[in-house]
Amino acid sequence: MYVSWSNHLDPVATTVRMAEETAARKGDPPTQKLDAAWRQKLEDALWALLNAPEWVFVP
Repeated sequence: MYVSWSNHLDPVATTVRMAEETAARKGDPPTQKLDAAWRQKLEDALWALLNAPEWVFVP
């Protein structure tokens, strides 16, 4: 069912929109293509970059 301003008070349209919101909040499922060890290394590298003192901003 298409949800628009003309039928936004229709209970069915509201239910459809709420289901779409729930699906959007869940997001895409995680990919199975990434190796767990590779992901751990990438997370460690990103964490090290974000916590580097060069990123500290003092006005």
